[in-house]
Amino acid sequence: MSIKSEHNADEEQILASSATNVFFELSEPATEGLKDLLSKLEPLLAGGRLSRIVDIASVAADVVDMSDAYMVEKLANVFEEVTAAAWMTGNAARVAGDRVSELKDPLP
Repeated sequence: MSIKSEHNADEEQILASSATNVFFELSEPATEGLKDLLSKLEPLLAGGRLSRIVDIASVAADVVDMSDAYMVEKLANVFEEVTAAAWMTGNAARVAGDRVSELKDPLP
C-alpha cells in the first residue's frame, strides 16, 4: 500500500468519525428534531424532488447575485404597473356589476 493511499484512508476515517461524533454530540431534542426533519425529507429524497427544490433555490440565489439597482427599479415599475392594471380592472368590474344590478329589466 502506498503512502498516498494510506493518507487517503486515514482522511476518510477521520471524516467519518468526526461526522458521527458531531451527530452524537447533539442534545436529545436536537437529535429528535433532526430525525423528524429527515423523516419529512424522505419522500422528497425518494422522488428526486429535493434536487428540484435545491435547483430553484440556486436560481433564486443567482438572480439575487445578478441583480443591480437598475434591474430592481425596473422590476418595481413592472410590479407597480401590473398592480395598477389589476386594481383598475377590479374597480371596472365592480362598477359594471353595480350598474347591472340597478337595472329594472334584466338584459336579454
